[in-house]
Amino acid sequence: EYTAAGEAESITAGFTAYGRKGLPAERVAETACEALLAHHQTPAPVDPHLADQLLLPMALAGGEAGETSTIHTSRVTQHLLTNVWVVQQFLDRDIQVTGERGAPGMVIVKRKNA
Repeated sequence: EYTAAGEAESITAGFTAYGRKGLPAERVAETACEALLAHHQTPAPVDPHLADQLLLPMALAGGEAGETSTIHTSRVTQHLLTNVWVVQQFLDRDIQVTGERGAPGMVIVKRKNA
């Protein structure tokens, strides 16, 4: 296992790669570093793993009807899209994900009118 972490201003992002039999340790490290560099090359402050973790607190946040919470992520993942679907099964929220899977995007959670 190799973890690469990067800091910019007040944000820390971490990326992990796991080794397996026959895979050189250098390649494991390169995989984690490549993910970190790909994230760093976008203007998005939220890494792909954090985006799907922030979705639930965004959906549970209080506020007036019509208010929104928004994050910018460096990569829309299938895991994020699945989490959006799951949250929508339990909570009455309008959740939009902009951007294509594998590309930077935004997550917008809007509280519906009562």
